Amino acid sequence: MKKPFALALSLAFVCNFNALPGKTCSFGGGPYFTYTIHPDFPMSKFSAGQLGILQNGYARSYLMVAWRYLSNKPLSAQEQDAFNKLWESRLAINDFSCAAVTDSWIKLRATVPGVSKLES
Repeated sequence: MKKPFALALSLAFVCNFNALPGKTCSFGGGPYFTYTIHPDFPMSKFSAGQLGILQNGYARSYLMVAWRYLSNKPLSAQEQDAFNKLWESRLAINDFSCAAVTDSWIKLRATVPGVSKLES
């Protein structure tokens, strides 16, 4: 009685060993990342009315543009250009290396009496 069970078990294992993995009902194989405070690049498409999926964490300037299009009051070419320049200037200000903030913190820390010196 044990031989047929072992034979059936090994046959099932061999048949399933070469089976391909199943496909799930997801949108692809990997994670999907999105921005949380601004829409995808290029932002000129967003200012032209191609809004995509809006996130509630977007900065107010992006939500204001979306509101204009959703309320059927599209932006003029001058307004689109003004928003694009505003967004470009905001993104250019960000120092992603954090060097400016770190350097100023180290200088301020050095003024505190009794702390050891840090190398910047």
